Amino acid sequence: MIPKYLITNLLLIISSYIFAQTATQNVTSNWLLLNPDIQMESNDAINDLYNFKFEKAEAQFDKIKKQYPHHPIAYFLIGLSEYWKIVPDDNVETYDKKFHAYMDSAIMYGEALHKEDKNNKEAVFFLAAANGFKGKVYSLRDNYGKAAWVAKDALNYFEFEEQDNELSPEFKFGAGLYNYFREWIPEEKPWLKMLVFPFKHGDKEKGIRQLNEVALNAFFTRTEAYYYLLEIYLDYEYNLLRSELASKNITKEEYDNKLHKRRESAYKIAEFLHQSYPDNSYFALQYAKITYLTNRISITEKVSLEMIEKANKNYFGYNDKCLRPVNYYVADYLSRHLGQYERSLQYFNKCVEISEKSNEDFLKHGYCIYSLEAIMRISKDLRHYEKALECAQKIKKYYNKKSEEEKSTYLFSQSEVKIIKELMKKEKRK
Repeated sequence: MIPKYLITNLLLIISSYIFAQTATQNVTSNWLLLNPDIQMESNDAINDLYNFKFEKAEAQFDKIKKQYPHHPIAYFLIGLSEYWKIVPDDNVETYDKKFHAYMDSAIMYGEALHKEDKNNKEAVFFLAAANGFKGKVYSLRDNYGKAAWVAKDALNYFEFEEQDNELSPEFKFGAGLYNYFREWIPEEKPWLKMLVFPFKHGDKEKGIRQLNEVALNAFFTRTEAYYYLLEIYLDYEYNLLRSELASKNITKEEYDNKLHKRRESAYKIAEFLHQSYPDNSYFALQYAKITYLTNRISITEKVSLEMIEKANKNYFGYNDKCLRPVNYYVADYLSRHLGQYERSLQYFNKCVEISEKSNEDFLKHGYCIYSLEAIMRISKDLRHYEKALECAQKIKKYYNKKSEEEKSTYLFSQSEVKIIKELMKKEKRK
């Protein structure tokens, strides 16, 4: 089966393919999308949306809906609010029904505007956006038939012919996504080339430049552009670099230099997003992750503890999905940097507890394995031998056999078992 993230990006290519079409005609000052009064009315609401103050955001979007009941803009924005309720844990389907209802309304009114005026590119913008987000959610639910169907619906409107000098910042969002992901997919998975070959070639570097321009100058799509740039620098480019290194297309020195540059770019974006929207758990988690990866460990500890506190206060989105890594980050900081081994056990154990109660096997890899290794080491030093052996057994049960790092952890744990058993025998003889 094709992984979810690849399906999502295939849909991004198709929906972005359509987004970019809106740029081929001159922008119109009558469009609500570019109306400064609408932007002023929406400004606080959009900030509230991304800061997870959904009720406040949706109250303002409702006012716009009453002003323009037959325009797709308010329905799309409320649908976007529902989408961001899904982001912190995409396994939760509580918000799907309302999300689809509002995006369907945006599509209905977008189609009505387009029927009245075939040259209404703003209508097509919302048709592409709503269909694109619907496709993303369908792919998260493994409903690839519906995902492909909404993408096909979007494709009915245009042929790709980009005129870069006429793009407004809002419309460059789609062009940037298209340019990047059109080339990323065949690079990441060459066997998927046939799925994207009908589309005009993109340009990854140009796509990144366009997304940066959107992030700096757009209004409605600004934060979404930052969101994708962060994922590009932190995840997509990292996977490509690892593949290039494994195939020996780049040297280790080139890999390290490129990785450093991309992670520094990710750090700047994550810092900005977290400072702008401090209650957004997804942005907080990405900020904690990139500060950990770039060895800004004191920041990692501070952000992680703030996230744990917000989870204890029931802030929206501060769930087990984000608590698993941040508990590991705090524990790692306490043990490796402060030498507070016994105190670190509280957080290592919490990471394992969260991982074990999940039904997803992959959550028992990574942070869980490394937490178990740390608990085993500390327990051995504290002469809690039974606990150490228990951790070694769990490592054997959970480790990812396809991961060289986790395989090394497993082999180390098994060598420790022999030592621990000898120590237990010695203690019994005393």
